[in-house]
Amino acid sequence: MFKPNVYTEILTLLLFPLFFLNKKIQLKEKFLYFFFMLFLIISLQVHGLNMIWHVFQEPSGFQQRFAFLVSFLLVFLACRALNTFDEGQLSNLIKVAITEIIILVLLPELVPDLLSLKAALFNIILIVIFTTILYAKVFVGYRKVVNIILIFFVLFDLSMNTYNHIKTLNSYTEYNYSRNQYNVQVTGYDDVINSLVKEDKGFYRVNSLIKLTLNDGLRFNYKGMDIFNTLANGELHDFMNKLGYSTTLGARSLAQSNGILTSDALLGFKYVVTSEPINIHGFKLIKSTGETKLYENQNYLPIGFMMEKSQVEFSNYDDNPFENQNKFLGGEASYFTEIKPVQVKYNNLVVTENGTVIHVKKGNPDQEASIEMIFNIQGDKQLYTLLNAGKGYPGYGETSIYVNGKSLGIYPTFHNDRVLDLGGFSNEEVAIKIEFSVAETNLVQHYFYTLDIPSFEKRISELKETAFNLKKYNDISLAGKIKTDKMGTLFFSIPYDEGWSAKIDGKETKITKLGGFIGLDNDKGEHNVTLSYLPKGFLIGCIISLTSLVISILLIVFRKNQVIIRKGYDL
Repeated sequence: MFKPNVYTEILTLLLFPLFFLNKKIQLKEKFLYFFFMLFLIISLQVHGLNMIWHVFQEPSGFQQRFAFLVSFLLVFLACRALNTFDEGQLSNLIKVAITEIIILVLLPELVPDLLSLKAALFNIILIVIFTTILYAKVFVGYRKVVNIILIFFVLFDLSMNTYNHIKTLNSYTEYNYSRNQYNVQVTGYDDVINSLVKEDKGFYRVNSLIKLTLNDGLRFNYKGMDIFNTLANGELHDFMNKLGYSTTLGARSLAQSNGILTSDALLGFKYVVTSEPINIHGFKLIKSTGETKLYENQNYLPIGFMMEKSQVEFSNYDDNPFENQNKFLGGEASYFTEIKPVQVKYNNLVVTENGTVIHVKKGNPDQEASIEMIFNIQGDKQLYTLLNAGKGYPGYGETSIYVNGKSLGIYPTFHNDRVLDLGGFSNEEVAIKIEFSVAETNLVQHYFYTLDIPSFEKRISELKETAFNLKKYNDISLAGKIKTDKMGTLFFSIPYDEGWSAKIDGKETKITKLGGFIGLDNDKGEHNVTLSYLPKGFLIGCIISLTSLVISILLIVFRKNQVIIRKGYDL
């Protein structure tokens, strides 16, 4: 668990106690700010209050993200103390300075990990300097010069802290990156992405297998699935997890990895950007620039189409994404079917089966250990697996996988722990090898499924017949037509949000949540459909902001008039 980040420079720590010691400040004001500060400090420690500050969302990693309010409050109180600082406060200043110096002398001994002796001495020197400057501010006549000196040492203190903070971050491997490492190193990547955005103005999504982070879509301006956001749409991510996509950190992230052919098609993924050739049925290479290749999905669906509500109703008890994929695609066929190996070989492994769980242990811990399997693929199929390793916890990095001798890398990993595409095959034998990097582990899940390509393509053709014809769209609205010969639900692959509103033939219609996406009940025939988005609370927020602005202006005018009237009386 990370500790809260609270920082203010030395002058603030020297001044803010004077706020509570200043007799010119009313007692009720001191009590008010004291209890407010106490409440903030308690909130940093009590989980329930911490959750309230985060709008009832559990953040990952850094828990106390409102800690900056403590710093702001300290700075505000220090400013109030500085504005009322005079000769009467000098004795209190000395008391505060001596107390803080004693604390700084003791801290390196009591908590050496928190503060070093060198840092303590540096802060003590600054306390002495700021105390001297505040003394001079009272007795020396050159106030402007003193203020300039005060500002100089404040900036010096801030600069030194900034330098040391950056230096400390650079000492951590996970933060120590050169500027060039923040750019994609694959040649031609920017050109392919930029040309795609310019040449294809339609609504579609892109899966980039060339990744820096899960938020690359935001940076490079393409519509993707991957995202990392601690306040993300957890309900949507839960639905995507049931379909077989990786969601970690309490559904705060979503990773598409190399995709799943069926749901990728239903969610409008038209292109794949990669540096290596891909082996996926229905994808055609349309551009190659430098090391970057662009593939087009011949089976992708537009943003909307007709479906049954039952297609998104998954069981909460059966964690089999392949069965969920069958249901999501709809129709009569079973597109995914489980496939068993025709041959299994254990290398340097002692294997024990307990129900569906396979316990493996290396015979010789120093030698390579693996499971080799042969699958007989009949017809045109896409082969998938889902491995779940570990002993009571996710076994990330414990296994690597090979297909026909070619390494697909470590799997599962932190952001690739669900369905893995092993490639497209036609009437051939496929060799799969699972290599273990640990001496002992469990395979809790070990599914292998094939997707029947002819059945899948037939179903996509059926769905295209009820596809939504998009006419125009922008960041907050879209409009188009739908034509269908029966009643049903119009599914939009747009994440559901309460800010969305819909009209069919100009009449308001209710939006249904379909597995985290948008659905509209629709009659047969041809209809004009529009969707519009306005964040919930936006209008109320604007009204409150404008009202506050008007009140503030009126108060300023009122106070100025009072000053003018008083001056008139004085005359």
